[in-house]
Amino acid sequence: MQAGREGWHLVGYGPLFLEVEASAHPWEHCRVTLSSGGRHRRMEAEGWIPVGAGWFPWRYYKRPLDPAAKG
Repeated sequence: MQAGREGWHLVGYGPLFLEVEASAHPWEHCRVTLSSGGRHRRMEAEGWIPVGAGWFPWRYYKRPLDPAAKG
């Protein structure tokens, strides 16, 4: 998501919306299916932060990027 590289990060979502907030640093985002149980644990171990509690069939994750990755 290009907006993440510009400092916007996901803070909430639902069936027909995504809620983002401005941040001082860039972010990357990822969406995975809720049925990917093992993948969720691996992502969290790699520094991904879950956003919300999940909304069928997705769960979103985010993690801050190195500022050098912004450009």
